[in-house]
Amino acid sequence: MAEYGGTEPDTATHYVTTDHLGSTRVVTDRNKAIVMCRDYLPFGDELIASSQNGRNGISCYGADETTHKFTGKERDSESRLDNFGARYFSWASGRFNSPDPFFMSTQRRTDPQQWNMYAYVRNNPLGFLDPDCKELRPVYVHVTGGQQDIRYIDARLVPRLQRFAEASLGRGLSFTFNELFRTPEHHEGIVTPFTKNTTGTSPHLAGLAVDINVATSLTPGFLASLPDLNAAAAVKGSELSPLSNQMDDPGHYQANDLITRDANGKVDHAFMELIKENQASFTELEQLRQTNPTEFGNRVVQIDTYIPPQRERACREEGTCEP
Repeated sequence: MAEYGGTEPDTATHYVTTDHLGSTRVVTDRNKAIVMCRDYLPFGDELIASSQNGRNGISCYGADETTHKFTGKERDSESRLDNFGARYFSWASGRFNSPDPFFMSTQRRTDPQQWNMYAYVRNNPLGFLDPDCKELRPVYVHVTGGQQDIRYIDARLVPRLQRFAEASLGRGLSFTFNELFRTPEHHEGIVTPFTKNTTGTSPHLAGLAVDINVATSLTPGFLASLPDLNAAAAVKGSELSPLSNQMDDPGHYQANDLITRDANGKVDHAFMELIKENQASFTELEQLRQTNPTEFGNRVVQIDTYIPPQRERACREEGTCEP
């Protein structure tokens, strides 16, 4: 099919800069010149340039070089809805246009803010993401040796791990992760001198637990630094809990508020269903990683928890390690 008339589209290479939510904020060309800039209201409505908001006369606000806007989702030019994969989101109403396909989950049972099946991220669009209506989230984290690797974690823990990392670095603590999410096969194959749940109910199977790598901690005497690490894990916005007896597994933290239990203190059916949901989501995400690496890459969030030794030495000499 041929199309005649109009302006020939710009096919040059452009580069997208996003904010902490993944929203497209600036587009630059290969010469680093800004060709488009965008700002958003909390639920994704674009701020139109005007004299009232100080954007009037800035040329980049008039351009429109991409359809991927709020949280990096594609905005349909006709309906003006954002495609979130499983359903469409209306920034005008701050709600999804159809109910969540996961009718009952651990999240809804334990969090009344999510009982509204159309609500978006508990009405906290600046602090949370709903990347694909799935529970699991791929993240770049630093692992053994300070190398960056893709791991998985329950989506609700992503901002909490980021807050944990920030609070830890603020206390001069730097670390890498041993483990986040585990498959059953991975979990069964782990040999450790510490406590390991082998009954299929580990919070690692649900993506609700993290293990700190003791060997790569840059603070001398890792066990001696546990009180500071515990304080960082407990700050508002992180709220991760260590085991009651840390000598059984030092450096293990989990989201106790998301682990539902019965009257006897045992994990309940809802928690086991969460494990199933996140294990299925892991399979889907791994398939996407193989078949569509670009789309997979758009879903990855980076969590920076580790200061390389040479950088740590420099910041300590300059006195910039503390925020």
